[in-house]
Amino acid sequence: MITRRRRFLPALATVATVLIAPGARLAPAAAASETVQPNSVHAFGVAPLGDLAGQSINQPVVGITASPDRGGYWLLTRDGGVFTYGDAGYSGSVGNTVLNEPMVGMAADGATGGYWTVASDGGVFSFNSPFHGSTGNLTLNKPIVGMAATPDGGGYWLVASDGGIFAFGNAPFRGSTGNIALNEPIVGMAATPDGGGYWLVASDGGIFTFGDAPFFGSAAAVPLNQPVVGMAVTPDGAGYWLAARDGGIFTYGDAPFAGSSLSGVEIPAVGLIAGGSGYRVAYGHAPSPLGPSVTNFLSQRAGTVTAALYDANTGLTWTLNPSQVQVTASIIKVDIMATAFEEAEQAGQPVPPPGEQSLMYPMIEVSDNNAATALWNDVGGPSVITAYNRNFGLTATTPSTQPITPTVSGWAFSTTSATDQLKVVSAFAFHNAVLSDQSRAYGLYLMEHVDPYQVWGIPAGAPQDTTVAIKTGNYPLTPTDYQVNSVGYLSGGGQHYVFAILTTGNPDEGYGISTINALASLMYDTLAAG
Repeated sequence: MITRRRRFLPALATVATVLIAPGARLAPAAAASETVQPNSVHAFGVAPLGDLAGQSINQPVVGITASPDRGGYWLLTRDGGVFTYGDAGYSGSVGNTVLNEPMVGMAADGATGGYWTVASDGGVFSFNSPFHGSTGNLTLNKPIVGMAATPDGGGYWLVASDGGIFAFGNAPFRGSTGNIALNEPIVGMAATPDGGGYWLVASDGGIFTFGDAPFFGSAAAVPLNQPVVGMAVTPDGAGYWLAARDGGIFTYGDAPFAGSSLSGVEIPAVGLIAGGSGYRVAYGHAPSPLGPSVTNFLSQRAGTVTAALYDANTGLTWTLNPSQVQVTASIIKVDIMATAFEEAEQAGQPVPPPGEQSLMYPMIEVSDNNAATALWNDVGGPSVITAYNRNFGLTATTPSTQPITPTVSGWAFSTTSATDQLKVVSAFAFHNAVLSDQSRAYGLYLMEHVDPYQVWGIPAGAPQDTTVAIKTGNYPLTPTDYQVNSVGYLSGGGQHYVFAILTTGNPDEGYGISTINALASLMYDTLAAG
C-alpha cells in the first residue's frame, strides 16, 4: 500500500555535532580527520572485521547489514556493490549494472544466508534468496529509504521516506505513518526478532512502533544538529541504538553504550548494526560539490560567484560564499510565479486565474520581460512578494522598488542570496506545506520546458536522460559587468538536487555562461562519483 503525509521543506544547513538526548551517551571523540576515514566501519564492544577505508571503489558505502548470527556483515555501495566481512557470504551484486536509481538498503535472508538489496525506486534484487516482490513498477509518493526482512527469510518490508510500508511474502503489514503529519522524514526501519512488528525512525530521532515492537524512547524532543540516519535492535529486541550522521550514538532500553567516533560532514555515518554485546557503525563519503575543484577553477576566473546546492540523496546543503547578495536578473521570475501560486491557494483556488497562467508560460519558458512585468504588477509588486517570501523562509531577498519603464525592467534589480534561491526552487522540487503538489507540478513543467537558448548551468555534464527544471537570467549592470545566474533542479542518473549559481563581474554574458557551465559540470561529477 502507498501512504501519504505532509512533508516540510528540507533543512538547508549542515553541521558536524550532535546533541545528547536524555538517556543517551556519547563518548569523547577526536577530530574526524584523525579517527574516521571514508567508507570505514568502526566497532564498539565487538571485534573489527574490516572495511573499505583507503580502497578505490566506484561509489561510496550507503549501508551495512549484519549476517543472521551477527558474526559478519555486508557493506552496500550506492551502485549496488556488495562487500563481505566475517561470516557473511558473497552471493552476487549489481555493481556492474546501470541502475535506474541508487541503492539505499539491504536485508539478510535468515534461511539461506543470502540477501536482498533495494534501490530508492523500490526495485529489489535477490541474491541466493527468493524474490517476493518490489515497488519498482509503481509510482511512489516518496522514495524508498530502507528495508527489513522476516527472520525466516519468507518476506520483507520496504519503507518510504513518508513512512509508507510495503509488505511482501510473509512479512505482515502492521501499520505505517501514512496518517501522521511527520515533522521529519523516515530514514530507516528495523524488525522485531520474531518478525511480528517493526520500528520506524525519522531523521529527528522520532520512533514509531507497530505490531509487537515496544517503545523504549526517542530523540524527537532534542534539537539535533545532525540528523539520525538509522537504527539497530539488540538481539533480544529489548532495546535499540540510533546513529546520527556524525556518528553520535543514542541508546534506549537494554542497548549498551560502548563508544562512538564522530566524523565530519564529508564522512557521514550511514548505518549501524548490532553485534552481540556491541555495535558497528558504517561511514560513507559525501565530498563537497563546491570543494577544491570548484575553488581552484574560480581562482582562474574573473568575477565573483556565490553558489549553493541541496543534495536530496544525502540531505546535505553545500554553500560557496553564502553571505553574498547579488542581483537576481530574470531568476526573480520563479519567485513571481511562486507568489501567484501562493495567492491562489490562499484564496481557495487550485491554480491562479487564467490571465495569470497565460503570463507564466512566456515569463518562464522564453523569459519574456513584458509578461514578467504584467504578473509582477498583478500579484501586487515588491511589498506583496516580500510578504509571501516569508512563507519560504527567505531572509536575504529584497524585491526591487526601482521603476519599471518600457526599456528598464525594474524587478530585475531585486537582490538575493544563493541559499534563498535554494528555498524557492525547493518549494517546486519537493512536497511542502506552502505550495500544493498541483502548483508544484505546474511550475516544474514550465521550468522543464525552457527554450534551449535560455538554458545554461545545471544540464552541463549531466546525462541527457536526466530531468532538468531551470531558470536563468542575465543583465548588463555596466557595459563590462554582466550579472549571469542559473537556478534549478536535477533528477535522474541517481542524482536529485537543487542548486543556485549567481555570478557578477563578468566581462560579457558568454563569459558568465561558460563559468556557470563549468561549475555545474564539476558539481555533477563530484556528486556522481561520491
